[in-house]
Amino acid sequence: MAIACVRNGNRLTMKVYILLIVIFGLMSNVIAIKWLTLSNISHHKNVCAEARRLNALTRGQVRLCNEVLLQLKAAASLAVSTCQQAFSTRRWNCSSVVRAPNFGPDLTTGTREQAIVHAISAASLVHTLARACAQGQVRGCTCAPSPKSVVHLHSSIGEGGFKWGGCGDNVKWAVAFARRFLDAHHKTNIKSLQTIDTTAQQTQHSVNLHNNKAGRKLVEKSARLQCKCHGVSGSCSVKTCWRALAPSLGELQSRLLQLYATAVDAGRHTIGSGGGKWEADKWHISGGGKLEADKRLKDELLVYLTKSPDHCYLDEKQGSVGTTGRTCNATATGHFGCESMCCGRGHTSHVEESQQRCHCRYHWCCYVKCKTCTIKLSKHICK
Repeated sequence: MAIACVRNGNRLTMKVYILLIVIFGLMSNVIAIKWLTLSNISHHKNVCAEARRLNALTRGQVRLCNEVLLQLKAAASLAVSTCQQAFSTRRWNCSSVVRAPNFGPDLTTGTREQAIVHAISAASLVHTLARACAQGQVRGCTCAPSPKSVVHLHSSIGEGGFKWGGCGDNVKWAVAFARRFLDAHHKTNIKSLQTIDTTAQQTQHSVNLHNNKAGRKLVEKSARLQCKCHGVSGSCSVKTCWRALAPSLGELQSRLLQLYATAVDAGRHTIGSGGGKWEADKWHISGGGKLEADKRLKDELLVYLTKSPDHCYLDEKQGSVGTTGRTCNATATGHFGCESMCCGRGHTSHVEESQQRCHCRYHWCCYVKCKTCTIKLSKHICK
C-alpha cells in the first residue's frame, strides 16, 4: 500500500503515514465477518454488488460470492442464528451480529466475542458448503472422495466388511473455499503491514486467521461415519459407508460455548507448567501468515487480545448493551439465573396468561375435539 499525500508542498510525516495505516488496519481487521451482511440483503437486489457497496466484501470476495451466492446467504443466516441461539442465555447474547457490516466495539477490538464470531462464521460456511456439495447444489463440487485410510477405518466397521459409497459431505472442498473466501484479505494486510512498525495490527489479523481456522477445524472434526446395510433379509453382509456432518450446526452448540470459555488471552494467559506468559508484543507472524509464539497455540483454541466488559450495563464505547430488560430464570443458578443475568440489580416478576388447545381427543370418525386451557407462566425481567 502506498499513500502519496501532499500538504503545503511537503509530504506527510512518517508518523501521520503510520497513523493512517493503523486506522486502515482497524477498519479492515473485521472484514472477514462483514460478509454476514449477506443475511440482511434482499435477494431481489444484486446481492454481491450491494455487499461490496456496503464494504462488506472485498473485490476478490465478490467474484467468489457470485459463484455460490445462495449458499453464502444461507451460511450467513446460519452463522447469525447459531450464534444467537448458543448465547441466548448469556449476558452477551450475540445480538450485535445483526448490525453487520457496522459492528460495534464488541466485534472490532479483538475481544473474546469477536473470536467466537469469527469461528462461527467459518464453521457455518464450511458446514453449508460441504452439505450443498453432497446435494449437487454447487457447480464444480460433488460428493466427497473416498478416504485413503480405508484399511484403518475397516476395523471400526465390524466383521461384516464395508465398501465406500453413498455421497459424503465434501468437507475438504468446503474448507478450501472458506479459506480462500475468509482468509485472503487478512494475509494481504499482514504482508502490507510488515513494511512498517504495526505489530499490533499484524497480530490482530493473525488472530483472526487463527480463529477462522479453529471454526473450520470444529466442523472438520465433527464428521462421522454413516453406514447403510445391504444383504438378504437385512443380514448386513455388506455395509456402504460415507463421511457425513451433523444435520445441524446447532448440534455443535456445546462445543462452541466451550471454545468461547477456553479462549486464550494473548496478553495474560499462562501457558504450561513453566508459568511463562504469551505477551502480545512477543507474538510474531511467520511467512505463511501464522500466529506464532514461544509455545505453539493449538488449532482447537480461540485467541483474543482485548478483555471484554462484564456486559452488565450499557456501555457503547465497549460494545455492551447491558442486561436491563432481559428475561431470566428465578430458580436457576447458572448464566441464565436472575442473580447472574441481572448482575445483582434484582428483577421484577409478573404472570402472563395464554390460551392453548388442550385435552384433545380423537372421535370416530373423523375429527379431533379439544378444549381451551388458560396457561399461566411466570416471567422475570432484569431491572
